[in-house]
Parts: sequence; structure tokens; C-alpha cells
Amino acid sequence: MICVQKFRGLCLVFLFFSALMLIPNVPQVAAEHFRLTLPGNKIDNFNDYTDVTIWKLENGKIDNSTKEYFGGNQPASDNATNMVVDASYLIQLTSGTMGQNFNCTVNTKSGFTWDIDSSCSAPYNAPACLGCQYIQAPSNDNYFHALPITHVNPAEQNYWQAYLLDKKGKNLLFRGPNPTLVKDNKEYFDFPGLLAALKNRYKTQVGDGKFPDNFVFVDISLINDDLTQPPSTGNPTNGYVLNAEYRFFDTQVTNATAIPPKNQYVNGTFEIPAVNATAKAKTASGALLWWEIQPVETDSATLLSLVTKIGNMLDSSNSVPYLIYIHCISGCDRTGDVSIAHLLNYRKMNPVDAYNYGTTVFDPQGNQHRLTPHDSWTAPLTQFCVNSTKSGDNVCQKGCDFPLPAQFPPEKSYPWAKASWGCDLNGK
Repeated sequence: MICVQKFRGLCLVFLFFSALMLIPNVPQVAAEHFRLTLPGNKIDNFNDYTDVTIWKLENGKIDNSTKEYFGGNQPASDNATNMVVDASYLIQLTSGTMGQNFNCTVNTKSGFTWDIDSSCSAPYNAPACLGCQYIQAPSNDNYFHALPITHVNPAEQNYWQAYLLDKKGKNLLFRGPNPTLVKDNKEYFDFPGLLAALKNRYKTQVGDGKFPDNFVFVDISLINDDLTQPPSTGNPTNGYVLNAEYRFFDTQVTNATAIPPKNQYVNGTFEIPAVNATAKAKTASGALLWWEIQPVETDSATLLSLVTKIGNMLDSSNSVPYLIYIHCISGCDRTGDVSIAHLLNYRKMNPVDAYNYGTTVFDPQGNQHRLTPHDSWTAPLTQFCVNSTKSGDNVCQKGCDFPLPAQFPPEKSYPWAKASWGCDLNGK
């Protein structure tokens, strides 16, 4: 192409852009993202994989369009994520053995590191932050690692929600989470692990060395009979947990989907594990009581029937004491309902104190945490409170809206610490 002198400037511009069009299209270098390693699906003989779900947080709220899921029920693997630096994420870990979710909030930084959200300060045992125990912050290689939830202690499982709610004489009432685990694609009642956790809680909360050597163990299961997701998934639904409890108390049951009779005792005998290598195991008796509760007002009557039974056991003067364990799956909603209702009915607490004492538990480090029933689950509890107020059973009640307490109960102050609760505190 020939450019005359008078149009030389325009020609040069035209030639420059023409040359650009002939240069191959070189792609931009993509920003490097965080990567995730998963350890695989087996820890010893346990199906104890860790599923990982990630959401980006925008102004502290989950952006559901950013959800990423990585299944841990697979061989050890490396996975690319969409996590980038200078952003906030909610990382949810799901334990295959425990069937529970644990969350951790992280703020990613340049250099592919991160800070744990300030509300999850070490040792990260608050329920909303427990997942931080099981993820290792990435180094400059930008990998972070999700560890199996129960790798810390697969024999005992994680019963940090277990708590001595009440006691009278030698009779003990504990609350807590699901007491089963998945092993070899089958659900099992983890009596040794549960008993070890209850003994440890008793030592922490009472400390008098008088945990009973012999007892009648009563397992009060509050869960439903849903059998839609089997143990082979690593996260079985309630019905398989219930079946494992049934098989523990009635060894004649072999059907893996059999459900015990509702609101009836299933009696059984079993061994109390020996305390050391030279001691002998003891044979104990006990019973399973399946007491299903739904998040509806009409189930306030089922609450009353159940807490009346619990109160009668606590009042028993039998030579062999009762060791009572009430649980749902996570030890929060249904367990919270029964715990609070028990304190209203048995200890005659006012609603604020009953809610405070009925939702407070300790973590393994001795820090207090609050396991509050979700909104829908307060329906039977609120109606229970209203009914007992109308009947005059608890003159200390001043309304049943159950406001969240501003602080935890005083240290070492338990429902059994006072002979009579009366109305003096009234939530203050």
C-alpha cells in the first residue's frame, strides 16, 4: 500500500491497527484460585469422609449462586475451587460418621492465606465455627486440606454437645447428640464412646468422683423414623439411627430397617465396659424409649408426658440409679425442647432461666455455648409453657416468648444447685 506524503500520519495509524488484527489472539492469564485436597473415604474401618461445600459471602450473606460441592466419599483427591483472594467464604464440612455439618468462615488474603473470622477465635469450638478445627489454612501453594471430622478420636466420636442437664441423688439426666456411628456401611450404637463422654462430663460438671458403677441406662430417642438415606451414604437419615438403637437394646432384632414401638420401653441388657485391663465388664440393664416429637403446637402434650416420665425417674430412690440420656441427631432442636420443658416442669424455673439453662452446654475446653432450638421447633415448647402457666403448675412464668438470654448461667451454677428456684431471678 502506498501512502502519499500528505496522508502519511493517517496511513501509519491505519497500518498499526491492521497489524494488530494479524497478531494471534493470546488469552489472558487466569487468576489462580484456591485448591482443595480431600483425604479419601476411609479412616481405619470407619466410613468417615468429609464432604466440603463452599459459598462466597457478600456483605456477610451467602450468595447461593456461588455454591461449590466436593464429595469426600471418594479416593484422596485434589480439587480446583472458585475461591479467590480478598474475599469471604463460608466453608461447610459434613462428617460422614456423625451426619452433621460444621461451618467455618474464612477471609482470604493475598499470598493464598486466610484469616479465620473473628467470631471463630481459637479453638473454634462454637457450633457455627467448629469446622475450623478440621481445615488447614493454605500456604503459598494455595492448597487447603479438609480433614475427617472424627479423625481426632474415631473411637469415641465427637460428643462435645453432651451435657449433664440435671441430677437428683444418684439419678442423672444427660442431653446430647445422636449416639451412633457408621462402620462397614452399618449403623451402630456407640455405647462405649457415649459412656466415656458422659463420665467425662460428670467429672467436669460435678467432680465428686461418684459417677455410678452400676445403673439402669435409659436412652430416650427423640428422632423420626425416616429411612430414605441408608448408612452406605455415610450420612444416614434418622430411621437408621433409630434402628441401631433398637438393635442394641433388643438383640433379637436383625432387620436393618425395623423401628421400635413408639412411646414404649424396649428393655435390654448389655455390658458396661471395664474401666481398665484388669477389671471385669459388668452386665447392666436398660431401656430404649422412642418418643417422637414434631415442630407443631399439638406436640406440647407429648412434651408433658415425656418430662413427667423423666421427673419420675429422677425422683426414684431405687438402689440402682437411673442414667438417662435424651438426644435427637444434633442435640439442639428436639433435645432443647425437652431440656427446657423439663426445667419448667421439674425445677419450676421461669421461662427465661429455663431457656438459659436448657440451651447452655460446654465444649471440651470448658467454654460455654448455647444450642438454641430453631424457630419452628419452639412451637411445641411455647405451647407447653402456655399450658403450664394456665394450669398454675408454674407460678413463676412471666410469658413464654423465650427471649435469648444476654449471658450464660453463672459458672458452676446448675439446675440442681438450688433447693428451690422460685421467681427471684426471673431471667435477670
